[in-house]
Amino acid sequence: MSEQRLGPRKIRVKVLAPGAIETDFSVGAVRDNPEMNRYVALQTALGRAGLPAGIDAATALLPSDSAAWIMPQRIEAFGGMFI
Repeated sequence: MSEQRLGPRKIRVKVLAPGAIETDFSVGAVRDNPEMNRYVALQTALGRAGLPAGIDAATALLPSDSAAWIMPQRIEAFGGMFI
């Protein structure tokens, strides 16, 4: 389906791709493993693993009217890991 047919129907095509976040994903590997957390911090431009609150904010933004002009996009919320 083309973007010209999606826009008038208010269908916004976006995907959020989070990086290493301190959650219970993967049995809490980033959150609960100090070595993994330190590795992530050393590889990330912001110098730390991501926090759930940062992903919450991005998740709230993407479907909002404030992000209506963003489409279609893959938004990477990764703190600059490996850049």
